[in-house]
Amino acid sequence: MSAKGLSLGGQVFFGSLCFGTFGLGCWQTGRYFEKVDEIQSRELELSTGPPEPLRGDVRPNVGTKIWISGAFRHSDEILVGPRGAPKSAAYKKGRKAQGLASNPQGYFVITPLERDDGKGTVLVKRGWVPYSFVQNNVPWERPTEIVKVTAVVDKFEIPKRFSPINHPEKRKLIWFDQVAAENGSGTYGLDPIYLTEVMDDARVIERESSTKKQQKSALSARQVPKFPIKSTADALKEFTITPEIHMSYAITWFGLSAAGVMMTKKLMLRGRG
Repeated sequence: MSAKGLSLGGQVFFGSLCFGTFGLGCWQTGRYFEKVDEIQSRELELSTGPPEPLRGDVRPNVGTKIWISGAFRHSDEILVGPRGAPKSAAYKKGRKAQGLASNPQGYFVITPLERDDGKGTVLVKRGWVPYSFVQNNVPWERPTEIVKVTAVVDKFEIPKRFSPINHPEKRKLIWFDQVAAENGSGTYGLDPIYLTEVMDDARVIERESSTKKQQKSALSARQVPKFPIKSTADALKEFTITPEIHMSYAITWFGLSAAGVMMTKKLMLRGRG
């Protein structure tokens, strides 16, 4: 007696798997082209040259490099993550990343800064701290005096259709969308400017010089970086998930879809002939 072919239920099941994986491949292909456009847009947005003071009620364009002075309100600090460490930080310790990302995981620290000119409050992404610091309540730098911050005007993230829901009351956000950030940081309704703090040019040169000296020192492995770790302005052009990663995901999903089609076809033709 010959074997029977694939039942109707089996055809529906395997067919849905094939269409599903093909759809995921198409989605990752779309994300590849979106990421290419995002990188090109980011390079155009980021301005070069020395920072300008943030004046009055003027809202600078995204990518403008500015400096601002004021006092941080650490009681309304929020975290965004888990996210990978900035590539420019060269930080290799800590919780490993998932998927194809390679840098350690942690959180970005977002803190309201009350301007000393009396022109309101801005939100400042101060930098990145390791996952272990948050889990074990390890303190990081929280200055209480008036500080001068060099930063780049940034923009809030727009959650995707299937993005997890934020819970601002927990002070930990997965996506840095404006409404959740304002609710979590006590700035709701103020429409604060969002800034990403960066190392100024003098500190970058100092860090590069220090790194060269550390490479010649046997004690360099024992030195611990100051947290939160800040990026350079040029590092803001980088993305944790690169277009190449999206393309590798797309190839994987298309490959699984093709294998599923071949297997389904073989099962459907079993017993015939």
